[in-house]
Amino acid sequence: MTTPNDLTGSTALPQLTLGDGPSVVLCDPHARGAEQFRALRNTLALRWFKHPEGARTLAVVSPTEHEGQGAIAANLGIAFAQVGYQTLLIDADMGASSPHRSFNVGGNLGLAGYLAGAGGDVPLYGLDSIPNLAVIPLGDVPINPQDLLVGGIFQNLLNDARQRFEVILINTQPMSVAGDYLLIGADAEGVLIVTVNGQTRARDAEKLANDCREFGIRIVGAVMLDLA
Repeated sequence: MTTPNDLTGSTALPQLTLGDGPSVVLCDPHARGAEQFRALRNTLALRWFKHPEGARTLAVVSPTEHEGQGAIAANLGIAFAQVGYQTLLIDADMGASSPHRSFNVGGNLGLAGYLAGAGGDVPLYGLDSIPNLAVIPLGDVPINPQDLLVGGIFQNLLNDARQRFEVILINTQPMSVAGDYLLIGADAEGVLIVTVNGQTRARDAEKLANDCREFGIRIVGAVMLDLA
């Protein structure tokens, strides 16, 4: 594990056990998996969110589908909120259903419609059951997600969110599905790479890391999930 001063290299954080669902931190706080998420939260707080060279935003991305990046983002969002961080969880996985939708907020109104110019305020929802946590759900899945991300509206949304929130976590589409993660990672300034023990191919993880470095996106860390 690198020191907090080294933010450019991929860091192997403790292997996590996902448990029975995407909200193990909330539903089973004494479980081993919940404790591991809290340890990951603490590491990221020191290495990124509180570090002088860090930022308030972090995109969570995986090389291919079904590797748990949405569950990581959701659990981390809850874990940060539980210790008092004003936390925003953004569902920007524009190609598939996401664990964020288990929060049951927003219906069809969400990030995609806002970026498409549907008008109105940012679709930001607080959660009575989880103080300090707010969610921007995806809403209806768009036809042209990359077009929505290059217009500058998403970056403006993040800039405004940085004035209010201490931790902003963004769930993104996997690398194998689309190049959204590069656009979002550039706006977020850093990424957390999620892999799965015994499932993620090394060449896919290496390509994801190399792509991020090529575009000047900092790799804050890499975490491996054990889904067994």
